[in-house]
Amino acid sequence: PTINQRNDLIKIKIQLKNIVEVFQDILIKNNKFKLLKIDCEGGEYEIIEALADSKLLTSFDVLLIEWHDRGPELIETILLKNNYKLISRGLSKISGMIYAFK
Repeated sequence: PTINQRNDLIKIKIQLKNIVEVFQDILIKNNKFKLLKIDCEGGEYEIIEALADSKLLTSFDVLLIEWHDRGPELIETILLKNNYKLISRGLSKISGMIYAFK
């Protein structure tokens, strides 16, 4: 069936939150080892840029990032500028993984 023919679809409302505001609160309350896993189907670029711009990116000890479509270069550049060591692997032409650690 096409989407228009389906009767089992339910509309829900979601609330989007600013990643910087969410993490500021979490990071203030947590002094332990911090691991961040990002798998956002293309949203990882904006998340990494926002965390870097806000200076929160360096709060994490390890990052596991799955990238999609745009390649790893932008994310790798930002992570290297923030003093992370990287292991980067392409899984296909349009996706891959970046492991970053201090």
